Amino acid sequence: AADAEAVRVTARVCAPAGCGRIGDAAVVPLLKDNFSLCVRDKSWRVRMACAEVAADLTCACSPSGAETHRHLEEIFVALQSDSESEVRIATTLRGAGVASVLGASFAKGSVFPVVAKLVQDVNCGHRVELAAVLVELAAPLGRDGAIELILPVMSLLTEDESTNVRLAVINHLPSII
Repeated sequence: AADAEAVRVTARVCAPAGCGRIGDAAVVPLLKDNFSLCVRDKSWRVRMACAEVAADLTCACSPSGAETHRHLEEIFVALQSDSESEVRIATTLRGAGVASVLGASFAKGSVFPVVAKLVQDVNCGHRVELAAVLVELAAPLGRDGAIELILPVMSLLTEDESTNVRLAVINHLPSII
């Protein structure tokens, strides 16, 4: 069983390179029939490997059509709502990269709400890294989206009890201005 799990993990890590080399017609079945199954695998290590390559996979599939984008959106949303917090965090940390390919509406509707919730959760141990993701979302959201969504959250975070979170926000302010 451990060998099979290792094979699935290795295969998921190699998926972005494979998607970048095959045609659009072969990408959809790969995502639908293989990668989606691994996103729902019973082993959290396999799901974690999927989360860790989410942005790379999305970038490798970026020239593909609407059906591919739909499958990539489903994969990312499934990983963001995983039962294991480690998988959810690993996915969310790659949210800006995914949003840069899948567009502003996906960033606004699927990525931003999760990032904003986690970065404000005092029990989350990755708030400093998530503050950087929050700022990186400004590019796919565009100027108006950044003003509407990101700046209010950043304003709250500048008053956060954690010095590291406050410093992370302050350090990333120039990139959003």
